Amino acid sequence: MGILDKLRPQPRWKHADPAVRLEALSQVDDPLVLADIAGTDTDPRVRRKALDRIDDVDVIVGVASGDADQGVREAAVEALVEIANNGETDEATAARAAAGVADERKLALIARTSPHALARQDALGRINDPKALGSIARNAADEGIAHAAAGRLADVQALVDVALNSAHKDVAMAAFERVIDEQAPDLDRLEQIAGRSQQKSVARRARAMLQAIADAEAARKAAEEERRKQQQAIVEGLERLTAEDDWRAADAALSRLRDVWAAGEPIDEVFTNRFDNASAALRARIDDTREAEAAAALRAQERARALAAREAICERIERADMRAESVDEIRAEWDSLPPVENGGTDERALQARFERGLALCLKRHEQREAASEAEQTLRNIAAEAAALSGNMLDEAVSRWKTLKRRWKETEQTLTNLAMDPPADAVEKLRGAEEAMTRREAEAREEKLKALADRVAKIERLADRAERVAKAEEITLREGDRLLRDAKAALDEHVGDTRPEGYDAAVARLRGLLEQVGRKVRELRELDDWRRFANAQAQEDLIRKAEALAAELDADVTAGREADLAKAAATLRDLQMKWKMVAEAPRDRAQELWHRFRTPVDAVRARCAEFFAKQAGERAENLRKKQELCERAEALADSSDWVKTAEAFRALQSEWQTAGPVPQREARLLWDRFRKASDRFFTRRRDDLASRKSIWTENLAKKEALCTRAETLAESSEWDAAASELKRLQAEWKTIGPVRKSRSEVVWKRFRGAADRFFERYHNRHQAALEQKAADREALVADVEALAASGEQPENLGSRLQELRARLRVPPPLNRAEIDAQNARVTAALARAVERFPSAFAGTDLDPEAALKRMEKLCVKAEALAESAEPAGEERPLSQAEALAAKLRQALAANTFGGRTPEERGPSAADQLKDLQASWQRLMIPPTEAGRALEERFRRAIATARERTRGKRELTRA
Repeated sequence: MGILDKLRPQPRWKHADPAVRLEALSQVDDPLVLADIAGTDTDPRVRRKALDRIDDVDVIVGVASGDADQGVREAAVEALVEIANNGETDEATAARAAAGVADERKLALIARTSPHALARQDALGRINDPKALGSIARNAADEGIAHAAAGRLADVQALVDVALNSAHKDVAMAAFERVIDEQAPDLDRLEQIAGRSQQKSVARRARAMLQAIADAEAARKAAEEERRKQQQAIVEGLERLTAEDDWRAADAALSRLRDVWAAGEPIDEVFTNRFDNASAALRARIDDTREAEAAAALRAQERARALAAREAICERIERADMRAESVDEIRAEWDSLPPVENGGTDERALQARFERGLALCLKRHEQREAASEAEQTLRNIAAEAAALSGNMLDEAVSRWKTLKRRWKETEQTLTNLAMDPPADAVEKLRGAEEAMTRREAEAREEKLKALADRVAKIERLADRAERVAKAEEITLREGDRLLRDAKAALDEHVGDTRPEGYDAAVARLRGLLEQVGRKVRELRELDDWRRFANAQAQEDLIRKAEALAAELDADVTAGREADLAKAAATLRDLQMKWKMVAEAPRDRAQELWHRFRTPVDAVRARCAEFFAKQAGERAENLRKKQELCERAEALADSSDWVKTAEAFRALQSEWQTAGPVPQREARLLWDRFRKASDRFFTRRRDDLASRKSIWTENLAKKEALCTRAETLAESSEWDAAASELKRLQAEWKTIGPVRKSRSEVVWKRFRGAADRFFERYHNRHQAALEQKAADREALVADVEALAASGEQPENLGSRLQELRARLRVPPPLNRAEIDAQNARVTAALARAVERFPSAFAGTDLDPEAALKRMEKLCVKAEALAESAEPAGEERPLSQAEALAAKLRQALAANTFGGRTPEERGPSAADQLKDLQASWQRLMIPPTEAGRALEERFRRAIATARERTRGKRELTRA
């Protein structure tokens, strides 16, 4: 240590007394000194107070992890937590602060409340305590952090707490879904969450699951009860089948019931026993009936053979031309036939036919005499055929067919007599036939066109069948109508010439008809069952009708006054119910209807007086409804839409309460009333449509303004865009209204775009700063890219020098970001110099040149440190003396040169700044010599700064 150093006074923060050091800390501003005190001072209080004035996160992290005093370590941790949770702290600094915290409770606080994503994520990643994770999942401000914390929870109760108390809906819902197993949910947990969860959506989900479980249980019980009812209905239906006379229908019904029974699980053993007993009894009855029918069929077959033998003789007689002597032989053969059992009418008819045949045989010879008459007939036919060319084609074809039939019949007569028709007649007929053939050919061409139309018809039927086949539900009437139409179309005669596509269309239609046929058969079976069930209901209605008729007869017999109104109402009810079950089995429908109609007619006759009174009431109702029609027609052309619509609703209410009218007038009156109502509401709808058109046009204009505003919202031409947006806002006010459902949406869209632009407009300076920061980051990336090149880029040295010069522009960043970027640039430049040294020869980046400049700067810094005289123990100036010194300085400033003697030449502080700026521009080689010169320069600058600061403080005092 030199003599000057020994004579130089010791700083107060190095005093031996801790109290003095503690008091002196308020005057220490150098971060390096504060960091040294916080790390080396022997008194915990001094270290803690120094820690309070330190902003360097790395220093605080070192204290938190290495200080000997627990209180100092805790204070350092609290400082790190405060930095990490401070919204004004930059992201990287907050992340470093969070990384220096090890206490999981403090880490949980950072994860819950820090406004910095990196700090939150780092804190959460180092937390393993389930309680801390649960606290974060419930209370973290960042939903993503809360979600991640909940995802790491494994304890079911902790997840339940999150579902109950989380501040975030999605986090609570995710915890709920992990806790609750939908296949086998815990009902107690569900009820707890449904009643206590802070998130309504989670509570609603829990309640919905509870309700679904309750509904499923109720559905199971209802299904079981429904199966019980179905099996009871099957057993009762099977027991009723024992009265069925048609054994085939009974057999088919038994098979269907057995299939239905086998498809379901037995519910009650009693039903099973009843089903088995009824099934066995019905099967025995069916077998007995089938055997009896087979025996009857055998007898019928024997009878048919006997009748067939007689019919064969009759046919032989009718075909033969017998002589008189052959008649006796055929009669003898007839008489030798065995008798027909129960021949009856059939045998008598064949006997009469046999007698007629014999008589005809005797008379055939008379036909030969008619041969000449036949020839004349042929000539007449030929002449008439030749004259058909003047008739209409259909009439001519029909007549031609008749003439040809007559010709053949007459020609057959001649043929039977071994005679040929007259040649002249044959020639004339041939000419007529050729003319007819030509006309038919022409007609056939027209028919082909008609056949093409038929193909289209069949294709339409196929499309219709395809729709029916694919439909989930169809009616029996619809299916039957389709089958009838298709059968009629397919049965139509096509002729020998088939149109193109006909066979394919028919094949497609037939294939689809098979599918439709299966559906129709199933519907028909259901219809048969419905009719069978309706028969029971009709029997019940018949009994009620008979009871009603008997009750009225009893009142007349006893001389009591019958309640005709009640009887009429009961009669109407019975008739309405009969209409609902009107379709009964076809073999019993007529019988049941006659049984029902008999008591109904009797009751109606008794209620004639009541019906007359009812007719009077209906006449009055008719008058009221006619008046309502007139009022409606008077309002139909009104344009007061709101009041008239209310008036029409009132009229409709009156119409509903007016009561029934005669059936023949009801439809006409209703059509009249509805026509007036429809005319008004159609006019109102048309008016609304026109207004909707205007609304649509206005909406299109406003959406165009929204599109333009959204384009301007991202513009950076601030003045032009602001002026344009104001013009758009003025234009918006001139556009008319739009539909209410769209008004708020389009307005929010337009206002959102405008607000987005003006928010950017107000923050445009910050945006410019962010852009400059992005530009600087791009320059740093360019430096790193050049340094990482595989081969030496062209003009590498000059390009890197240019980038360094551009990076010297003061960036709009905080100190930490600038230091990080400078460190990246320095590292990249060092790599580039190391890889491509020849590119930097003679430049500022040349390591040799840099060492020389560093040496010169160190010498200047040490000279500056030596020349800066330390301040003595001068007496502080009084207020009057300080004012006098200022006046002297002001007077000196007015002299020639404008500066006081103290200000001539650069001050020590300015020289320090220049030296530091020159040092910053250097590229320090990563060598031992470079590090030694850097340490030498740092010590010289620190010494010079300390002496200069002491002098400046004395001057201020």
